[in-house]
Amino acid sequence: MECAHVFEYQEHIQESFTKVFNAPLTPNGMSVFWSVTIAAQGLGALIGCGFVVPLSSWLGAKKVLTGVNNYLLLASSCCFIISYMLNLAPFLIIGRLFSGAYTGIGCAMLPLFVQEVAPKQIKGSLLCFMHIAVCLGSSASAVISLPFMLGGERTWWIHLALPALFGVAQLVTGGLIPDTPNHLIQNGKYTAALRAIEYDSHSSFFPNLLNFYYDINPENEDEAIRQYWERVPQMANQMTLWNAMKNSRIRNLFGDQETILGPGNFDGTPKTDQSHNFYHH
Repeated sequence: MECAHVFEYQEHIQESFTKVFNAPLTPNGMSVFWSVTIAAQGLGALIGCGFVVPLSSWLGAKKVLTGVNNYLLLASSCCFIISYMLNLAPFLIIGRLFSGAYTGIGCAMLPLFVQEVAPKQIKGSLLCFMHIAVCLGSSASAVISLPFMLGGERTWWIHLALPALFGVAQLVTGGLIPDTPNHLIQNGKYTAALRAIEYDSHSSFFPNLLNFYYDINPENEDEAIRQYWERVPQMANQMTLWNAMKNSRIRNLFGDQETILGPGNFDGTPKTDQSHNFYHH
């Protein structure tokens, strides 16, 4: 939203409050509403991050990324379309909340998915590609939001609704991808995990895709899982923020950080005796 013409959005907001709510916004009111609209995405991202671990434990990273997250993206686009078609500016805020939740879950869940599915030799490369893809997507969004493309008075809503097409595509293709063996094994679904590891021509539209990465040719099921763990280290169970805060050892880490800096050292330089004590915990 920040990349497209701000004037077009604010004009839509003012028109909505004038015609629908019969309460034109003052300049200060517009500033407040616009600030809330912009901040809604950050708030949505924060809320989304809070659901990463529960959703990952319940559904697995693959289903969250290709399923739940794309439903959030579709909901966001629908809110933007409703805002434009029915001239209801508050739906911009709701749409931004949904898109923020999508962003928060996606940015936090994708590294977990890579950790679960990628052989250790290429984990770093895949994570780097994730950041490259984010930069390319941001650049593409900035270009198509120019006034002569999709940033005009009658086309800005298309720019905001466009992600729905990608959401539908990911929902369709996500069903063709097996769940991660890591998640399946941790949940005791060994048969499904073996199918995901082998992923042969009888179980997918992409024959031997994962065999290309894993290069596993097992003689039996136990050997298949053993070879898989050699290539993809077992993913540790993730801890929610709430459980982390209830853990006294983790809380003590924050106290130790304060001990290093020292309560009276505003320049951040550690006190020698306190720093020495920290490293001997």
